[in-house]
Amino acid sequence: MKYPLTFILATAAMQRGICALMQRSSLCAAPALQPRQRSVVVALNEDSWLQSTERQPLSGESIEVLFKYGPVVYNARCFDAEEYNASVRKLMSRYPRISRGLAEQEIHEFLTDANGYLAKTTSRAYKGPNEADLKPPVGFADKLLVIAWVLILVPAIGALVTLSVAAGEVTPANQLTM
Repeated sequence: MKYPLTFILATAAMQRGICALMQRSSLCAAPALQPRQRSVVVALNEDSWLQSTERQPLSGESIEVLFKYGPVVYNARCFDAEEYNASVRKLMSRYPRISRGLAEQEIHEFLTDANGYLAKTTSRAYKGPNEADLKPPVGFADKLLVIAWVLILVPAIGALVTLSVAAGEVTPANQLTM
């Protein structure tokens, strides 16, 4: 007996419960198949991090990342969350014994200093991330120092830009004498 390829594929699909009903081909000499109940395919997101409040820009975890690693890592975590989460999940699958916090720390260190991270992880002595390497949260005094530094730095940069623009308008660059 010859069965067309579509019949063979449909039979295999019905045996798996994917297909609900397949009409019998005119070339087929086999008896008609009994239709099975339709099955519903549901895609579940195994990682609830994308729906959690941890990824929000003003969450405590995101602000902690901003203080500890800076705006580049903060941007990747909050505004490119799908790629960030995929990187963390990939690292967790490579090293199944590490926690999500340690995997995030490894991604943060890579985004902060890729050359340094690659130099550290490609050495022969490196055996993978270790939970003992997990850094503590940023202290309150360190956060105040960062805020003070930003409050001093932003006006200073503004003043320098203003002075450089004003100097360019008063004296052309080719007429400066020393």
